[in-house]
Amino acid sequence: MNKPLEGIKILELTHVIAAPFCGMLLGDLGADIIKVEKPKEGEYGRIAGPYAPDGTSLWYPNYNRNKKGITLNFKDPKGKEILEKLIKETDVFIENFRPGLLDSMNLGYKDVKKINPDIIMVSLSGYGQEGPYANKTAFDMTILAIGGLMGLSGETDGVPMKMGTAIADFVAGLYGVIGTLSALTFKEKTGKGQYVDVSMLDGILSTLETSIAEYDLLKREPKRPGNGRVYTGPSDVFKASDGYIYIAAFFENHWNKFCKLIDREDLLNDERFKDGLSRKNNDKFLKPIISEWVENKTIDEIELLLENVGVPCAPVNNMERLMKDEHIKKTKSI
Repeated sequence: MNKPLEGIKILELTHVIAAPFCGMLLGDLGADIIKVEKPKEGEYGRIAGPYAPDGTSLWYPNYNRNKKGITLNFKDPKGKEILEKLIKETDVFIENFRPGLLDSMNLGYKDVKKINPDIIMVSLSGYGQEGPYANKTAFDMTILAIGGLMGLSGETDGVPMKMGTAIADFVAGLYGVIGTLSALTFKEKTGKGQYVDVSMLDGILSTLETSIAEYDLLKREPKRPGNGRVYTGPSDVFKASDGYIYIAAFFENHWNKFCKLIDREDLLNDERFKDGLSRKNNDKFLKPIISEWVENKTIDEIELLLENVGVPCAPVNNMERLMKDEHIKKTKSI
């Protein structure tokens, strides 16, 4: 089966996660990718742990499948000449160096356009190519902090928390793919290339749900919700006999079904639980009731009971359960 980006040539000068992840997804869509790395040492992803039994870093193959690779010292005149030849034959040039670095080497967008006038150049960075923070060093956790998502994560009265993975990198990588596909469509229509500027910070700001509007319009600081929702319930993690399960019964029809399932229809007439907000505000009374129903059952037992009546739920999978999940194995998601 043909893939949509077959015939598209991509040149990567990328490292760590965001930009390599972007390129990898485009490779999954059929693009022909050449990744350029430093001679001898390669990019950071080759040396970062954890490691396979043979000592190979697990990072590099995780974000660099479907790519060809070369090493090149493009600070050397001969190396730069080779790089310029590659640029001339390239449809898309992806990079995530510190803003201004490639410009200083005469390899910025205005320079590569002279080599290849209709090229698409995609730059991924922490804060974008312009602005007061453009040259500020960025990592996933610092972007989560400054972008507000860390401030919205964690227990209500606890410390702000980062995510379990480098979500700012992955969001930026996905926006990089969207920008690339949009630029390729524009080029198909007009014959013109474009410059795509992707900021990790912008990506995280787009994930804040209604928090910015809540602060701006309602003049209040959003609360950290812990594992629940801020304004509706019940929606939380509950401890089963063999692990944890998430139950989301905050819609009225789900709440009604849940109460009938656990033989507590009396809760439907309790003013403390009359709607989602009331249930959330009285969580300290409601959560023990649900916890008691859950605690002596297995995850699978609870999931079967809830699914049979149409109440949303899911096991909180560790890696062992995740790798055994029948849907994930069937759909080859990993």
